[in-house]
Amino acid sequence: MFVDLLKPRWRHPSAAVRSLAATKLNPNKKSDAGKLRQLAYHDPDPEVRSVAITRLTDLQLLIELLEQSANPALADLAASRLITLTEQG
Repeated sequence: MFVDLLKPRWRHPSAAVRSLAATKLNPNKKSDAGKLRQLAYHDPDPEVRSVAITRLTDLQLLIELLEQSANPALADLAASRLITLTEQG
């Protein structure tokens, strides 16, 4: 339990805590963008991955997620985020 207190929130054992942490990461800050990428690709919880994907702003990364995701819902979310970002730009 004490070890969990030392972990950053985005690496917390609780998916709810990781999800909340993802909403607070700044995708325009390089270190935070890397954390979002890590969550989007590797988090064991689909909800955390979804939250991370909705925060990403890197178009190339979203294309990679769209092409490589084994989860159709996450691939659809990456496609939707990609469309949103390209329409804004």
